[in-house]
Amino acid sequence: YGLNSFVTIAEVCIAGLPSYADCMIPDTKLDARRVLTVKPDLGSLKILPYASQTAMVLGTLHDQVTGELSPLCTRGLLHRVIESARDDFGLAFTVGAEIEF
Repeated sequence: YGLNSFVTIAEVCIAGLPSYADCMIPDTKLDARRVLTVKPDLGSLKILPYASQTAMVLGTLHDQVTGELSPLCTRGLLHRVIESARDDFGLAFTVGAEIEF
């Protein structure tokens, strides 16, 4: 394992599974064949305060075939909303996120 290692997850696990059951939602047209790669944002790396041998890192979801940012990536969505607010409406945000451990 190292910085060149990556994590993958089936697209259906991100947007095609209901919270109440372990089965795919047919109308989503998502299945386990399409896979997303999680690319770490090493700038977000934090050592957990309660477990000094453990770290947390955020990441973005990319299409495994094209490498493009997935429309299912919530960090990508936030980036698009911020850009649209700035470009279309002249708005800027100041956000404070509290990540629970």
